[in-house]
Amino acid sequence: MMSGVNISDPVVKQDGVEFTATRNGVQQRFLAHRQGLQDLDYSVFETAAALLKAFDRHQGQIAKIAGRALDCGAGRGETVVLQSLV
Repeated sequence: MMSGVNISDPVVKQDGVEFTATRNGVQQRFLAHRQGLQDLDYSVFETAAALLKAFDRHQGQIAKIAGRALDCGAGRGETVVLQSLV
């Protein structure tokens, strides 16, 4: 658990990695956008495995950004796209 946010169920999608973030019993589905991950990792990902590895490497930062979105009440059932992860 990072930033009080638990990240679970990461799934690689065409546009990035979709995951569930949970804090204080509130669950929200997010998509860490591929471009945001590439910017964060200074890499271009050729495979789904490479994208997932970058997601794993940067989970602390992604949890922090997801936590901010949760604080703002983002989503409410819809998947929230995190374009920028910096």
